[in-house]
Amino acid sequence: MVEKITADALRFGSDRLNAAGILSASLKRDLETLRDGLEKVSNWEQAENHFKKVGIGAIKASGPMSKVYRILACLMESLEKHTANLVEGGWSIDSVSLLDVESGCSTYTGRLLVRVMNRSGNTAVLIDGPFVWDCAAHGIPQTEAAQALGYRCIVKFPKIQTP
Repeated sequence: MVEKITADALRFGSDRLNAAGILSASLKRDLETLRDGLEKVSNWEQAENHFKKVGIGAIKASGPMSKVYRILACLMESLEKHTANLVEGGWSIDSVSLLDVESGCSTYTGRLLVRVMNRSGNTAVLIDGPFVWDCAAHGIPQTEAAQALGYRCIVKFPKIQTP
């Protein structure tokens, strides 16, 4: 079970993005499925296996579910700052991919790729860049940092480029 700070950020962030109407139907469904499993999924269950089991398709990721949840929570928070621009441009977030990931004892690194689609069916890349989650970078024991800070252990997150 992922820590409360991350679970709450994922829930509230996806609620706000959904209310703004900037999630594609498939991504909305996938986020709802992931939210339903927040208290049920083992932190160490591998994302690829879990996604296949529950039918996730608009989100691609690998590594432990707790770390995937943390990146998604940070993404929700980051996207909220760009909601008005996305709504104004008629864009909806279509897919999320965590690529080239590596999961270490205190780290989770990789590349985040987020695609959007407009009403005309045109697609664009909203985010494409590296991320680093590191619970050892905060001056407190790793386990304590992971539990207390959760997704806020992000030390590097890619910029959003609104189309």
